[in-house]
Amino acid sequence: MVTATRTTSDAAALAHLLDTVLGLSATSPIRLSLQLNGYDDLQSVVGIFESELESL
Repeated sequence: MVTATRTTSDAAALAHLLDTVLGLSATSPIRLSLQLNGYDDLQSVVGIFESELESL
């Protein structure tokens, strides 16, 4: 039996979410706001508190 292993960095996972799932362009205000505020991987985005969202 062959076991498949998939490794994806958190940054690549966030890029997939923004590009493919949400269909956001590279110049999307949402994407730019996340980048400017240091949210550069999926784990940091998933951990955003509601109060932080309001400040974006």
